[in-house]
Amino acid sequence: ENVARVVRLNHHEADGVPVDGCLSGLGLCGLWPLGSLVNHSLHPNVARSFVGEVACYRLLRDLAPGDELLDNYLDVLLPHSQRSLLLTHVHGFADEGPDGFDAPDALVACLDF
Repeated sequence: ENVARVVRLNHHEADGVPVDGCLSGLGLCGLWPLGSLVNHSLHPNVARSFVGEVACYRLLRDLAPGDELLDNYLDVLLPHSQRSLLLTHVHGFADEGPDGFDAPDALVACLDF
């Protein structure tokens, strides 16, 4: 039970490599121990990407000593209602939004992704 909780709260997922402009569907899921030190925010200061099985974090702005590393754990296109549900059920904490960047759920419901 403890191992399952560690994996659930600390795993990362990477989309498959695009082929002809479409995701291949062969995603990657795993534990990157140093990535577990990066916390969630709607206003991240790092961007996460993967090169093969290597997790890479790039600073989006200058940081002062002692600043916390913050990443957006979820797809930035998710509406607040879906993001909130995922953060609660997968990561075990409440979403900090909605904020000024969130489109209204009614508008998002009309979009075809």
